[in-house]
Amino acid sequence: MRVGLHLDIVLEEDLERDRVVARKAVVYDVVERLITISQTSPSFVRRHLGDRINASYVTTVGEGENKRPVRMGFPATILEYREDYPLASSNLVPAFVLQQDGKPVEINLRMHYRVHPMIESDLALQANGETVNLIDISLGGIQFSHRRKEPPLKYGGIVLKLSSGSRTFRIDGQIIRIDTPVSPGGRGEDMEYVMVKFLSLNRDAEAFLGKKILMIERELIAAGKV
Repeated sequence: MRVGLHLDIVLEEDLERDRVVARKAVVYDVVERLITISQTSPSFVRRHLGDRINASYVTTVGEGENKRPVRMGFPATILEYREDYPLASSNLVPAFVLQQDGKPVEINLRMHYRVHPMIESDLALQANGETVNLIDISLGGIQFSHRRKEPPLKYGGIVLKLSSGSRTFRIDGQIIRIDTPVSPGGRGEDMEYVMVKFLSLNRDAEAFLGKKILMIERELIAAGKV
C-alpha cells in the first residue's frame, strides 16, 4: 500500500444485495493499518462511517515474460471523516480514513469490477441473435443498449454471444433491468438499456473474460479514462 495508489471500493452491504457500485479513490497517506483516502466517486457520506468495505487495486507480479497484472483486495472499515485534510499547505480537501482489517490477497473479479470497453477492446455482443451496443461488462453480467422493438424485450432468459477475434462464447443470461430514458417532453426515447446477469459461465469463458477485463482496465488507465 502506497501514497498515490488508485483504489476501487465496494461496500459489503452492496455485495450482499448482489449489486456493485465501485467507488474510485486515491490513497493520500498510510500509517500502519490506517489509510487516508480521497473522497470517493460516487461519494461516501457521513452515514457510511463504521461500514465495512472491500478495497482493491491492480498491480503486477512476476518478471519478464511471466509478468502479469493481478487485482489485490483487502477488507477495511470506514473509520473517520476529515472535512479539511491538508493535502498541501494551501489545499484542504475532504478525506476518509480506513482501517485495514486484513492483508491484501489476490481476488477473483467476479461481480467486483465492471469495465466500459473501448472500440479498441475488440468485443462484440449479440443478444437473442441481434447485434447490440455493449456498454459495460464484468464476470457477473453485462449491460447493453439497443433500439426498442415490437414486441418489446421482456424480463427473463436471454442468450448472449460474446465475440473477440476468432473466439465466440455462448452465455445464458437473465434480464434483471430494462431502462427506457424519458425525453424532456415526457416521451420515451427510442433506445433502451438492458442489464443482464450471467446464469452460466464455463471455465473457458470465465478465464477469457477475467484476462480481457484486466486488459481493458489497463487500456482505460493508459488512455487516462480511469
